[in-house]
Amino acid sequence: MGDNFGSSISFQIEDDGATGELGYLGFKRDGADSTGKFSINTYSAGTASETLTLTAAGVLTVNTVITKIVRIRVSPDIM
Repeated sequence: MGDNFGSSISFQIEDDGATGELGYLGFKRDGADSTGKFSINTYSAGTASETLTLTAAGVLTVNTVITKIVRIRVSPDIM
């Protein structure tokens, strides 16, 4: 299996019978069957683009800017 296969949740609008794609988010295979990435994709004039990507290595890409993520732990006591 190749990369970029996976599942996603799609967001659409419908008005007077016309359907428009707004975006989707999901997880995709990335390098191996047990390695994935999370991505948010948006549409502009009918063309999809990967707007935000988070890899298994913790690298966050926003459009074309790559940033190293700081890992954050959330304590269950504050929920």
